[in-house]
Amino acid sequence: MARQFHIIFVMLAFLAQAVYASDLKKGNSAFLYGRNNAWISQIKKYNAAVPAENRISSLFPLVGRAHVSEGQDVLSVTYDPSVTAFYKTQLPHARILANISFRSKNSSFGHLTPEAYVRAADQIARVILADPSVDGVHLDVEIYGDNMLPFYRRLSDTLRSHGKITALFASSSGISEDLLEALGDNAMIVLYGYDLFDDADRDKPVSPDIYKERLKMAVRSLGKKIHHAPSAFMVGIPAVATVHEWEYKTACSGSNCQTVKSGYRQQEYFSKALEVIRDVQDEKYMGYVIWAFVDNKDNQAYLPLDISDAEWEMMEGVIHERCG
Repeated sequence: MARQFHIIFVMLAFLAQAVYASDLKKGNSAFLYGRNNAWISQIKKYNAAVPAENRISSLFPLVGRAHVSEGQDVLSVTYDPSVTAFYKTQLPHARILANISFRSKNSSFGHLTPEAYVRAADQIARVILADPSVDGVHLDVEIYGDNMLPFYRRLSDTLRSHGKITALFASSSGISEDLLEALGDNAMIVLYGYDLFDDADRDKPVSPDIYKERLKMAVRSLGKKIHHAPSAFMVGIPAVATVHEWEYKTACSGSNCQTVKSGYRQQEYFSKALEVIRDVQDEKYMGYVIWAFVDNKDNQAYLPLDISDAEWEMMEGVIHERCG
């Protein structure tokens, strides 16, 4: 009898994991910094022209910011549910993960106590669970110390229990087995697949060929780490300019501004990224996330900030071989 109960318990646990895992549907995604009807039109036009497996089926709109002031242990969160409501109304079939940015020069978020991290996780969970338009959260934290594991574990566990997804934007070097274990299933890493620089080119654009090799290494490194983990992953790629993959920029000295060209085309970076993506066969790979929709008011130095017709055509030509 005890053996029968054990078997039933294991089967129920497996089924529960399968339900959660099913929330991670394969498909491509987009970061959106602002709200813009023109972006909606572009996404709809693109989705109508491609097979279902290649559509932009989920969105990561910037909805809020989180911050801990120096010397404090209380998380301050601003969150605008009208942003997610806008995208849910315009693209009702899209999966929406609310993007919350933790990036702040005076943030002390990386130095809290375990108890403070649990409180912070509960605070984020409350705003996500109160938003009827979202399917989960995307965390733009970029801090991954082992001391932060209580935050990731608590948040992921809480959202998972409500059928919500936790996604974490991270570089391959910042991902540990302990972090993946803390995130668990119904969670995923969004690989930081741009701004791939090192000390030798910190102050200049990376060449498209070097970018491709660095992205390939980052994807390979993450694939090895996540192979036996319950989490899945996506790859962020640059369709518009970043700090280290750009076509031209505006350099100003006082009121005197001039345009500086990198010598590379933005679509070269995007093309190289898609070449890497085409070769990804890992079953944990869910799709790519395009860095493409950025409000010009938020970033004027590095250009272009509009995805080109050529890049849309490149995306249309990428057909992923899916497993399962």
